[in-house]
Amino acid sequence: MGEDVLASSAPSPAESGMPLLVERPKVRWFWFGIFAVMAAGLIAIVVWFAISPGEGGDLGGEWAFVGLALLMLAFGLGLLRVSIIADPSGVIVTSLFRRRTIPWGELEDVGLVEVEAAIQFGLHQLALVTRDGELVQTAATGFVRPGCRLERLQRDLLAMRDRFSSMPDAP
Repeated sequence: MGEDVLASSAPSPAESGMPLLVERPKVRWFWFGIFAVMAAGLIAIVVWFAISPGEGGDLGGEWAFVGLALLMLAFGLGLLRVSIIADPSGVIVTSLFRRRTIPWGELEDVGLVEVEAAIQFGLHQLALVTRDGELVQTAATGFVRPGCRLERLQRDLLAMRDRFSSMPDAP
């Protein structure tokens, strides 16, 4: 009896408005680490110049290094917010500078496109195509192999589109 009460009182994720799919690429921590190390290196250079004996230092140059270090750290922190979140109302794609919400009714397709680079080695990226033909790039990248994470993410997003775009009064 206690299990029935608990099961019936808890809303499903779709009913509660909670996200059904959250994708935050792990590589964002790698890039954050690189920018944090570069920022720490610049701060170490500033400290070394500040405590080293010799000429009176150029304060403008030291402050420029501090500003550049803070800019690198801010850029690295911005990379941590990159994500794809899907809920009953649609897909929210957050990039470094922009957050884009695509309602399920406007999502035409979810595809995998090869990342363009000087050297091609099979890296692909998840891209969302809207009904008006706009291609929305996401940060989800990886190598495409049968059953890989990108293919599962693509399949899950297409299934959610089919499920929620046909619902009446979809938010």
